[in-house]
Amino acid sequence: MGGVLDCDRLIAALEEYRNGIIANSHSADSMNVVRNELFEQCCLAGENEPSGLFTLTAPTGAGKTLAMLAFALYHAKKQGKRRIIFVLPFLSIIEQNAEVYRKICSETLEIHSQTEYPEEMREMSDRFDAPIIVTTSVRFFETLFRNKPRDCRCLHNFSDSVIIFDEAQTLPIGLAKATLQSVNALCGMFNSTVVFSTATQPPFQYINGLQWQPREITREKDRLFSATKRTALKMDISHPKSFEEIAEEICVLDSVCCIVNKKAHSYTLFQLVNESDPESCFHISTDLCAAHRKRVVGEIRRRLSEGKPCRVVSTSCIEAGVDLDFKNIFRALAPLEAIVQSAGRCNRNGCLSGESGNVTVFLPKGIDGEKSMYPTEWYGFAAETVRVVASRHPIDIDNPGHIEEYYRTLFPFSESDKKLDDAISDFDFSQVSKQYKFIDNSAVNILVPYSECIEEYNSLKREAVEKGINNSWVRRAAHLSVTSYDRDTVDRVCEAVRFAKGDSAYSGWYILNDSRFYDDKAGFHIDSDSCPDYIL
Repeated sequence: MGGVLDCDRLIAALEEYRNGIIANSHSADSMNVVRNELFEQCCLAGENEPSGLFTLTAPTGAGKTLAMLAFALYHAKKQGKRRIIFVLPFLSIIEQNAEVYRKICSETLEIHSQTEYPEEMREMSDRFDAPIIVTTSVRFFETLFRNKPRDCRCLHNFSDSVIIFDEAQTLPIGLAKATLQSVNALCGMFNSTVVFSTATQPPFQYINGLQWQPREITREKDRLFSATKRTALKMDISHPKSFEEIAEEICVLDSVCCIVNKKAHSYTLFQLVNESDPESCFHISTDLCAAHRKRVVGEIRRRLSEGKPCRVVSTSCIEAGVDLDFKNIFRALAPLEAIVQSAGRCNRNGCLSGESGNVTVFLPKGIDGEKSMYPTEWYGFAAETVRVVASRHPIDIDNPGHIEEYYRTLFPFSESDKKLDDAISDFDFSQVSKQYKFIDNSAVNILVPYSECIEEYNSLKREAVEKGINNSWVRRAAHLSVTSYDRDTVDRVCEAVRFAKGDSAYSGWYILNDSRFYDDKAGFHIDSDSCPDYIL
């Protein structure tokens, strides 16, 4: 690992890999044409554009994974960049993209909380020292804003790099101003090239007090979006619908996924749909451990490919980076970027023989007694902004102009984190480090007895009880764990574990000993507070 970024060798490897993909493609010809065009545009921009700040705006399913790498390699070769860093918000996307990049470049290094490297590679991970790196938004940005020695030791490796932020719409709005100012600094002061890639490109220039002037890589993006239009959108939000009504609509369809905003909603709806036909019904949320989700997604993909009935109820964790293709999508009212991402799971490869996939946005009644229909206040405000835009005219999710109108309506009401802004203005580095939190890290982690991996669970449990846990244990346990924000309930049903080496401090980890609370279809099913489906 480590070493020099050999652009010529990797460009040749990318072309060879891409030729294999083209030869085995089952997508509609129209989709392949768009993917080829986007790839060629990224190659040309990489060769011809100087260093700086860019956006890459392209529809879902347009092949951004390979196109981003093409731009990065050609640009790094022309401008003499030392490495390529891909920054992504979710582990599901990281695992998928890193697998692709590793086939092209074996030296690709993943850097996140679930990686376990031998001792000789750990220093390279800590220092971001590899030709191609794939990491999380949390790890990258919190490293950039921390004042800890470990984080500061890798900052020099962010310079002279090509840094690509995929799914750029996931940037927390309260941190947007500070984060994007740091991105401007990476370009202007540290000679890096930065690309923000997404199908729903936020026009950050509408955030008060922010200078944001990127160059767009995609040419004629309106035409690309129009050429890849694969769905028909129905906004069914004139009155709220009960989950019983939604379940009835789902159960008459054979290829359908319903995405809701809260875990409690997904569990309630899943129970209703599951009563109709348990064999064809599946549930996906972060109440399933990663190993469990991977198996469920594999079974869903198999049933869809075989044309068997498949009905899925999910939280937003399925929206980005999960390569599934349904004929019908139901989406609870949400921010427009979430609706667009959900639609990306519908008729994804354009293979419905001249038909469009159906995307229905509905307004759920929710659950009696709940305080909010949405996971956060800003999420709810953004969802209501969709209703504002929809009251003006029918929304076309394949029209970049409508997406910009949504953000232009939303962003003037955004507020940055005042404590963070004050700390930056005062050059109070310890306070900046304290205030910059990319996600809420107050959740607890629970090792769960997923039946397919029960021997591994028993081994990890025994090690934790007898010896305590360390960083190696945490990495090995990550794919068999879930998170919960309901600390009181977790304390009642789970066993807390301690750090190893005689350290009696609370570790933030628990073990679920009672398998009644972990279901092979629903996952960890103790009622828990709503929380975003982000993973460190």
